[in-house]
Amino acid sequence: MNKRNKFSSLSFELVTIWLLFTGCCWGQMNHQISPTEIGQALGENLKHPYLYFSSKSVSILQDRVTNNPKYSTVYDELLAETNFYLHMPVEKNAPIPDKNPRYTGNWDYHKYIDNNRKRAVKLAFLYQMTGEAKYAEKAFEFAEVVCDVPNWEDRAHMFPTIYSRVMPWNVPDDQVVFNFDLYAAHTAHGLAMVYDWIYNWMNVRQRDRIRGALLEKAILRVRGNWDFLWWASAERCNWLTHCASGVGMASLALLTEDPQLTDVISESYNRIWRAYDNIGQDGGWQEGTGYAFNNIEWAILYGEPLKRLTNNKYSLLDHPRIQKEGVSFFLWSLLPPDQKVNFGDTSNRITRNSAIFNALADQTKSPEAAWYANKINNLSKHNFWDIIFPETTVKPVQPVIKSRHFRSIDYVVMRSSFTDLETVTLVTKAGRHTDPHHGHLDCGDWGVHWRGESYIRGIGNIPYDEKSFDDARWTYPQAGSQGQNVIFVNGEEQIPGKWRGEPMDEGIGGDVLEYNYSDTREYVLMDGTNAYPKKELKLWRRHLILDKPLVSVVLDEIECAKGALIENRIHPIGAIEISDDHDFLLLKGEKGMMALIIITNDTFNYVQGNHAYLPLQKSAKLNKIPYVDAELITSGEKTTMLTIVVPVETPLEAKAISQSVTRKIGKDGALNFSFLVKNKNHNYHFKSTSLGLVLNTN
Repeated sequence: MNKRNKFSSLSFELVTIWLLFTGCCWGQMNHQISPTEIGQALGENLKHPYLYFSSKSVSILQDRVTNNPKYSTVYDELLAETNFYLHMPVEKNAPIPDKNPRYTGNWDYHKYIDNNRKRAVKLAFLYQMTGEAKYAEKAFEFAEVVCDVPNWEDRAHMFPTIYSRVMPWNVPDDQVVFNFDLYAAHTAHGLAMVYDWIYNWMNVRQRDRIRGALLEKAILRVRGNWDFLWWASAERCNWLTHCASGVGMASLALLTEDPQLTDVISESYNRIWRAYDNIGQDGGWQEGTGYAFNNIEWAILYGEPLKRLTNNKYSLLDHPRIQKEGVSFFLWSLLPPDQKVNFGDTSNRITRNSAIFNALADQTKSPEAAWYANKINNLSKHNFWDIIFPETTVKPVQPVIKSRHFRSIDYVVMRSSFTDLETVTLVTKAGRHTDPHHGHLDCGDWGVHWRGESYIRGIGNIPYDEKSFDDARWTYPQAGSQGQNVIFVNGEEQIPGKWRGEPMDEGIGGDVLEYNYSDTREYVLMDGTNAYPKKELKLWRRHLILDKPLVSVVLDEIECAKGALIENRIHPIGAIEISDDHDFLLLKGEKGMMALIIITNDTFNYVQGNHAYLPLQKSAKLNKIPYVDAELITSGEKTTMLTIVVPVETPLEAKAISQSVTRKIGKDGALNFSFLVKNKNHNYHFKSTSLGLVLNTN
């Protein structure tokens, strides 16, 4: 018994040391706070405004717009816009909500709420900046019509549309309550700011008008009912941070009248904290680069007021993942000058909100966050948030290591430079198929970026229609593997890890088995076999190499039955031209041209095709999305396909590279190949192992 106790104690000590050593921050990662702790941290005598600034600190904002030309411009534009609103009639009759807005395209009800909310917020901010009652009066007019509508939810997020949605990780399928969504949260956040900023102008009735709406249409729909709302446990979904931040912010604003709302504040904080636990160890977020921004956005927009009110004691920005990796996913997914890696449901354009990244840099003291904020400053759409969160004072530093493997989600971005547009960026991913909302069946997808434009990439973002989050999602070319740059054997496609009404299978997908970085060459080896049913495709290993600064190489190992049809699919961006002898493809961009050359042990042909796509939208038109397959019939059970992508100036140069390729298979199964680019020889040696080929990186 004593020996057992000694062993248990020693094990506990070793585990504790290991957690501290690996930076897991166990105490931080499981940090949960109670309503009592929030109440004790708040102190007494809260006096509006107090969310983003106090009445005393308004003078700092005024000095900023007076003495800095950048903020003067933003402020002048805001004045012009709000002065227009002063004379604008307020429409008091809201449009009738359309029950199927994703089909009809009729978003008038949502726009009515959204536009009036935004006008009220800007006018309320001008009241704080000028002290002129006319801005507060008009802000209340716009806010009151938002209070007057029966609900703030988007109809697409209510019955019947949302009911058949496939629920994400950690959420049971038995979901029947849909009375609060992220749009309602945005409205609650906006009206909370209006309430805070024009509080001293309003009389009791006016305060109660906004207060009542915040309680009825936001707070009381969530308070005490967290476990009945699907998003409240969706810790890998952006909805949680949106919705919890909205009700949390509304509760912060009402503490002067309803101090008992500390329970909502603590619960929102705790659930967002657990969502941040799911940010990857390298900063990756499974939903992709677009939705990852919501984590940072709400860490600032909700986290900053919470930090202010609790005298710096409780801050979402203190989460270890935000502190250490807050900017990482955005920085290392940057495709210069203004694009980003766009696996999954996300745009290929960077998020244009430098105010959030400036605030992130200030709060985390991250030189890399400051560099990224500085990088996108001139690309951003500036607004009043820039006045509240000005340019960071942290000295910007560009990372020494330019590439990154986001291990938790198995994205890999390989590059030579963040700024030199003459260098190539090669991107790829493996990862699990466990995100039914914004993930794609894209294990093994890859892309090439050069001179500020992409030459190869998957189709990208899926248009959201009536069925895009149901099981039918995987029939859409944007989300299914048919729209990715992957391998097919006899037409067999990749499969999801989650169907509606069935348990999540977290084994579906692929893995990056090896990633090697150097200043001259980077190498990725992945196994994508488990992304398929494996009835036709028995094994698929994909190797990707960036020979810096310009040459990309992809080697596929495929095992299947003899006589099977293999399709190696490429989605080009821009015009393409197939050489007469099928030796190469020319990928034509606006600023250059690249050659794509495939070498294999069997005869193949390039076959052009189109994905015929018609979204379930009333005004939709048939869309044809082009692709090219390299098709071959296998002569044996094992096939290797080599793909080379390199910038060229003429078709003759592409022809010369194609003709220079040498390929040799050793008796032990090792593979050697080489080719010439501008008289420089590129050599690759793959040794044979029991599992397959592996690049010799020595």
